[in-house]
Amino acid sequence: MKKRIWAWMLLAGLVADAGAAWAARVVPNRFDLAQEPGTAVSYTLVLEGDRSEPEELRLYLGDWERLPSGEHDWGIPANGARWTSARAFAAGESFTVQYRVSGASPDTGVSGSYRSGVPQAAGAISGAAALDGAAVAAASPEGEISVSRRVAGDVVTLEVACRIAFEALTILEVFSGPVALTAIDAAGGQFDTVERSCTDWISLGDAVIQLQPGERREVAFRVTTPSSYDGSYWSALFVEAPPQVVDQGGTRILSIPRTAIKIFVTAPGTEVVAAAITAVDVVAAAPLALIASLQNTGNVEMAVAGEVRVIDRTGVVIRSIAVSDVKVLPGATRAISFADAVGAVALTSGIYQATVQLEYGGGGPVVGVRGFRIP
Repeated sequence: MKKRIWAWMLLAGLVADAGAAWAARVVPNRFDLAQEPGTAVSYTLVLEGDRSEPEELRLYLGDWERLPSGEHDWGIPANGARWTSARAFAAGESFTVQYRVSGASPDTGVSGSYRSGVPQAAGAISGAAALDGAAVAAASPEGEISVSRRVAGDVVTLEVACRIAFEALTILEVFSGPVALTAIDAAGGQFDTVERSCTDWISLGDAVIQLQPGERREVAFRVTTPSSYDGSYWSALFVEAPPQVVDQGGTRILSIPRTAIKIFVTAPGTEVVAAAITAVDVVAAAPLALIASLQNTGNVEMAVAGEVRVIDRTGVVIRSIAVSDVKVLPGATRAISFADAVGAVALTSGIYQATVQLEYGGGGPVVGVRGFRIP
C-alpha cells in the first residue's frame, strides 16, 4: 500500500528549526498516520527546490521529546539514552550511572561517547560492547575523563572517573537495535530516553537527494508496524542542507541548516485519552503568573485548551487568562503558563483562589485549585 503526502519544501530563506537556521518551509510539518498493527505502508514526501543553484539534501530519522516548557529536545539518540549533568565535577571524583535494558536480544551491541563542558573533553566509552558481555569495546586512551561500561544481565553500569576538575558532562549510549531503557541510578543527573519511539519502524527510500532549481522530487518512506501496539508512537524525519556561513551580529559562524518533520503512527481504535493536573503554582504576583502542571496519562498526544480564573474572597472573578493548542505527549508533563497581559492592574493585598480548568479531548475537563495570598 502506498499513500502520498504532499509536503512542499521551499528551500530558500532562513527559518529556525531544530536548533539551526534554515531555508525551509514544510507544509505539513507533521504526519499523523493511522496504521493497523502488523502492516507495512509506503508514504511519499514531495520536495520542491526553490533555489537558484542545485542543492544536496541529506535525509535521516531521529528521536525527539517535548520538554515541560514546550521546547523540543532533538538531542536524544535513537535506540539509546542521554545522561546529562550541569554540575561541577572535582578532580579525583568517581561515580557510577546504572540503567536497565529490556526488549533486546543478547547479542545486541552498544556503543557510547561522552563530552564535558568547560574545559572541553570528549571520548568513547570503553568496556563491554554487547549485552552478552562477550564483545569488548576498545579501551579509550588515558585522558582527563574516562567512562567504562560493565554489563551484568540486563543491567548496565557506567563507571566515570574524573582526573581533572570540569563543569557539565553528557553521556550518550546507543544500541544496535530496538530497546527500552530505564534508569536505576542516575547519580544526580538527568536520564533521557524516548519510550514510544517508532524510528525503527520507518525506512527511507533515499538518504541523499540532489535537488535542482525548481525540481520536484518524490521521497518514499515505509512504515512497518509491529504485530501488536497501542496508542501513538513518534519519530522525526530530518532534512539537512549543506553547511552555510551565517553572519550573526558581525560574527560569521558555520551553521548546519535542517528542518524536522514530525511523524506520529497510531493504532486505530486503541487510543486512550486521559490527563491530570498535578500542581498549580503562583510564580509571580506583579504581573500575575501561574503554572499548571498537566500530566498526559493516556497513550496519544493531546491538544489542551482552557483558562485560569482568579477569585477573590467575595467570590468575584477578577482575572480570567486563557490558553489554547498546548500539546502534550503521552506520558509527559507540560508546564502550562498563564500570565497577566502587559499593563494589567496588579492584584491588591488579600487572599485569592486560582482555579485552572483544562479541556484535553477526554470525557470532561480536568481542574486544579490553588489558594494564595498577595502581601
